[in-house]
Amino acid sequence: KELFQCAVDEPVTQLKQELQALGDCRGDADKIHRAFQLLEQIENCNGHMPSTDPLLNGRWDFCFDVEADMGTGVVKDILEGNSPIQPLFDLQDLHLEIENNRDITIHVNVKVLNVPMPIQLTTSIEPDTSDPTGTTFLEHFKGLQVAGQSIPIPADWQRSRPLEFSYVDDTMLIARGNGGEPHYLKRGKLPTTSSD
Repeated sequence: KELFQCAVDEPVTQLKQELQALGDCRGDADKIHRAFQLLEQIENCNGHMPSTDPLLNGRWDFCFDVEADMGTGVVKDILEGNSPIQPLFDLQDLHLEIENNRDITIHVNVKVLNVPMPIQLTTSIEPDTSDPTGTTFLEHFKGLQVAGQSIPIPADWQRSRPLEFSYVDDTMLIARGNGGEPHYLKRGKLPTTSSD
């Protein structure tokens, strides 16, 4: 694996605009294919080493998730039309927060029968020292909370899995799970605390 050079002068801005213009890709094979192409072109312009670059830290909002992985798959199954219990759920927010280039908290804020039911999944990541680009990590699941209550982690989650942050800049993150599927995230704003 190596870092690639961008093929055009202002590629990322142009590619991001084209990706944004695609809109909702669900169920449209042509749009999904084009989104994959755009994400791969953007990845080739990565100039940062996520294992050490502070740009990785902060809030990231999920925007594009073609193939769900272990974390987002459960959310999709429940909240999209495939589940008979889907009408009970109202997804308010899905994002992750990264601290110290090592600690990740995935926040799933839902309402169940109009009652807030926040879900938090916590993981830690360690850089893969054999990767000179600094984009590959091993992710370890640490904990799961539903409405503030700790839930035992399922046995099949109690293992490490590869995770790649294949592109990061000040506004965009591309992550790939163990299946190689891309997740496009946009930088969000962390809540500010006022000091009165």
